[in-house]
Amino acid sequence: MRNLLITVALLAAYATAQGQGDYRYRYWFDGRDDAAVTVSGLAAGIDAGMLTDNMHTLYMQVADGQGVWSSPVARLFVKTPAEGGPQLVYWFDREGARRTLTAAGGGTALDAAGLSEGFHTLQVQALGTSPSAVRQAMFMKTLGGGTPFTYWFDNDTRRDTLTGSGQTMIDVAGLTDGYHTVQMQIAGNSPSTIHRDMFIKIPQTEGIDSMACLFFVDSLLYRQELVATHDGVINWTFDATGITYGLHKAQTMIVTPSGAASSLQESFFLRVASSAEVAAMRCYYSIDGGLNYEQAATTDGHTFHFDVDASSLGDGLHRLLYFLAGDGGLCSNVMSAFFVKTPVGGGAVVQYDYWLNDGGAEPRSVVLAERENPLQLVELLDVEERPIRSKCFHFAVEESRPMVYAVNDFHIRFHNTYGRTVEDSARFVDTRVSREVTGAFALTDLEGTIASQTPPADSIVWYTIEGLAGDSLALRADRECTLHVFSPVGDELYVAGGADSKEFGGCGLALDGTYYVALHDVAGDGGATVNLDYVRFTDGESGIAGVEAADGSSEPVNVYDASGRLVRARVAMGGALEGLQPGVYIIKDKKYLVK
Repeated sequence: MRNLLITVALLAAYATAQGQGDYRYRYWFDGRDDAAVTVSGLAAGIDAGMLTDNMHTLYMQVADGQGVWSSPVARLFVKTPAEGGPQLVYWFDREGARRTLTAAGGGTALDAAGLSEGFHTLQVQALGTSPSAVRQAMFMKTLGGGTPFTYWFDNDTRRDTLTGSGQTMIDVAGLTDGYHTVQMQIAGNSPSTIHRDMFIKIPQTEGIDSMACLFFVDSLLYRQELVATHDGVINWTFDATGITYGLHKAQTMIVTPSGAASSLQESFFLRVASSAEVAAMRCYYSIDGGLNYEQAATTDGHTFHFDVDASSLGDGLHRLLYFLAGDGGLCSNVMSAFFVKTPVGGGAVVQYDYWLNDGGAEPRSVVLAERENPLQLVELLDVEERPIRSKCFHFAVEESRPMVYAVNDFHIRFHNTYGRTVEDSARFVDTRVSREVTGAFALTDLEGTIASQTPPADSIVWYTIEGLAGDSLALRADRECTLHVFSPVGDELYVAGGADSKEFGGCGLALDGTYYVALHDVAGDGGATVNLDYVRFTDGESGIAGVEAADGSSEPVNVYDASGRLVRARVAMGGALEGLQPGVYIIKDKKYLVK
């Protein structure tokens, strides 16, 4: 057990009391007043043997001959390790380099020469098999001779100036009882950064030995507890592991026994996982979109390892999805990779090639160092990002934003000792490559024609149209291309290509909202523009009319079936339905029944 000797400088406030037998001293560490030790003198030193090697806070009081205890004085100190003990490191503010902390001549020397004048943060940590928590404290670096600094309270614009030399007392007599913020800054031609701290001023009445502390998380009360004041100094610690991970709003309030309450102080904090919580995470994986399997992953503190059971899989290319999950909603991102299970027996595989999309002319090739039969190949393959292709893309509506993602084809080819090859492929959506749909043409009428510039290779022309449940949409282009219709939630409702894109076709609408039409890959060199014809059939009050309702006029009309496909083009209204098969037909936004 080692003793920590306290120098006269540490307890300068009690210099007049040193060596007088009528005085008693009481001290404790790190806010643990329940473990306070009372001594009649300090000649025997202060016992710090039970403390860990790290930075700590010493609290001390002195009692006079009448037994009246002074207000406690707090001092920071560092307990250094014995020879062969864990290494202590320290750093200032946000610097990345760590410096070793050693004891020399009974004291601990910290190199602060490179710091600017002003307020800084000292951080200390004990290393070893299980590194300790990081302890930190604020301090002010001065250049000697008494450094002037300004201070103010709360949102007050007035500034008071003091000269810091040893201990400096700040007058708070003019403040109301309750919670306050003190802000300090080095004065001069180059002011330092502002240091802020919070404190509570309690009523100057006798008998206040504890106050109610309340802690709120996201406006809900999380913890309420009576905490000892130690003549106005409050140290409150509690277990916060029940708070969910992520960003939260914290609110604190303190209430005296007489009912004097501080104002509600607010701040934000980020709840992150501890090392123990991360180490307790479990791995889940899925193969080819099948059921999820749980696998107890092992970790060395930072890296996880898990094995995939591929014994029941068929030979060929497979896709692996995996992620880590813990308690309380702790979860990693979902990762994706491909692997190949090779057949048992036959010629040993000596090489495999893989590529994306049409890159078969320049594949990535892997020549195996050893020929194995069967080949035991379970390896994650690098998949580079490729731009979005118009002939193969994925459409989605996310938070009311239409998005397009790249869709790629993954190909792999195997070579065996006999010179034979076998290929396999799989299609996947690459969520790393995306863009938002912008600049769409709005189709505002029930029917019409809209011209747009012919989209170049791998480009898409977009249109939007507002529809109601029960409506139908028919469209066609004047040149061969590919047409898609997507619902307000991103589902593909209709697709046509080649010659079909030049004939009216479409689909029914099941939802109210914005529908999206995509036009791309126009065939041939037919000019700089492409025309899109569209018709939206409403299911409002038109109802179904009988054949007799069609007048005998010679007005040219188009006739569509119930799915929106053009049946007759520009025929006289009077004979538009003659000879048609029984069913429902649409003329000029009205429905007619042929019996």
